[in-house]
Amino acid sequence: MHPVLQKYLLLLVMLFCGWQQVFAQSLDNLGEKDPLKVNGGINITTMAYHANGISSRREPFTWFLTGNLNFSFYGWSVPFSFSYSDQNKSFRQPFNRLSLAPEYKWAKVYVGYHNLTYSSYTLAGHGFSGGAVELRPGKFRFQAMYGRLNKAIEEDSTKGISPMYKRMGYGMKLGYGDEQNALELILFRAADDENSLSKPVTDPEIRPEENLVISVVGKKQITSRLGVQMEYASSAYTRDTREGETSTSNLVGKVRPLFTSRASSQYFHAFNTSLGYTGNSYSLQLNYERIGPGYRTLGAYYFNNDMENITVSGSLQLLDNQLTVSANVGQQRNNLEDTETSATKRVVSSVNLGYVPGPKWNFNASYSNFTSYTRVRPRFDPFFEDELDSLNFYQINQNANFSVGHNFGGDQVKQSLFFNSSFQMSKDENDGERSGNQSQMYSGSLAYRINLVPQHMGFTASMNGYRSEMAGNRSLTLGPNLGVNRSFFKKALRSSLFASYNYQKNNENPAGKVMTVRYRAAFAPGRKKKEKEEKKGGLLNPGKHNLSLNVNWLKKMSEDAKRQNFDEWTMTLNYNYSF
Repeated sequence: MHPVLQKYLLLLVMLFCGWQQVFAQSLDNLGEKDPLKVNGGINITTMAYHANGISSRREPFTWFLTGNLNFSFYGWSVPFSFSYSDQNKSFRQPFNRLSLAPEYKWAKVYVGYHNLTYSSYTLAGHGFSGGAVELRPGKFRFQAMYGRLNKAIEEDSTKGISPMYKRMGYGMKLGYGDEQNALELILFRAADDENSLSKPVTDPEIRPEENLVISVVGKKQITSRLGVQMEYASSAYTRDTREGETSTSNLVGKVRPLFTSRASSQYFHAFNTSLGYTGNSYSLQLNYERIGPGYRTLGAYYFNNDMENITVSGSLQLLDNQLTVSANVGQQRNNLEDTETSATKRVVSSVNLGYVPGPKWNFNASYSNFTSYTRVRPRFDPFFEDELDSLNFYQINQNANFSVGHNFGGDQVKQSLFFNSSFQMSKDENDGERSGNQSQMYSGSLAYRINLVPQHMGFTASMNGYRSEMAGNRSLTLGPNLGVNRSFFKKALRSSLFASYNYQKNNENPAGKVMTVRYRAAFAPGRKKKEKEEKKGGLLNPGKHNLSLNVNWLKKMSEDAKRQNFDEWTMTLNYNYSF
């Protein structure tokens, strides 16, 4: 038997023994009233769509059905969920995923399809079909998973389907500690089955791969105010497992039989750490991260590498916590080993001020700046240092925002006034000369709201404006918004109506008008207090019904004869029952 299979067989035996012990512990609760409890819910959504003047941008009718069910028995919890839609008819692979995650006290088991994360450098959210376990007795932490990460897909050039090897993976996370002090060891391995495809692969870039990652994660609360966290990961990656074996000096590459070093094998490292200090009215944090060129883990769908980040952030509270000031500054660079033809350095800074002098007023202002610097050198000679033969490229983005809110009125009539404005600017420069890629955007809004408490009614009126200048083109959008909402039958029925009208101009010429109307009604009948008390306890919890209707109408009227006027209707009906 393969050593890996032996290890997992031993793990299953240990889990079986552990379950026997947990079941024995649950016998102490045999006298408990109503040991079996069931709760969950079902949701049905239907959507109708119709368009005039343009081709339909979605299906005329769609529906979705989702649900969840949870069984609880003597402390055991077994959740179950499902989802189905008429849209599944167009899927290349029909929906067939089932997820179970029973748990009891400090033990949890995963069966079916799940997405787990051990760390950002190892198993990082990649979905798999299989099984996993999570044990947390006291300060000990143990997690393990095994399953299929990718399903084998045969090549079909007539339908544009690229082949994919079957990929299996397993991982383990072992740790000890608490929320303040902890140390963890993580191992993750994934490999493709080169015999999982019956048809030959014509694309030379698609090859069976193998990956082993070992990581150490730790955190330490040095004092009551000072804490540090870190993670170091080493990854061994083989581009083609069909190549011949080779020797290596890398420690991870020597971990047989978990990894076999081959001609296409590469070894990478990643590291991050943070140091934080918290005072009475201020905090300061320093973060550093370095991901080596080429770093890869098959436990993530996408991964950035060849990157170094340094950030410093802090916050300060003044005037009896009425004024909050926070700031962040950081630098990111790539081409860490100076092997690429271009190198990019980015500087990011931001500051935010919030002032709340009392319950009636609040002010907020923020500013951020993003500067990217790229240097491109001749490809024919990487050691040539002539400054005249290099290109310096700058990209600058700035954002500013200011808002103020004021609440006034009494208990019977509540009113509020809110103003918000923002500015965004971006530009490119090549060796000090501005390019044509420049843009400026301005936006602002002023809103007033009044709430008539005894009548359970509210009104909203606002004015919005947006202006942009980009590549010599100028556009303006301006218009009012009106809304009303009211509750009926002791708030069991809530309804609202909202309408907006926007006028658009391009380069000072009228471009068109857009009108939007939205209506929403939601009905949630409440149960009488006596009925709730009678149904409390037992196998099923008291049920709750929710029914909602949304109707949207959009009409666009263009001033350009070449563009067609159109309008769209969208209606959504939703029913939800939870118990």
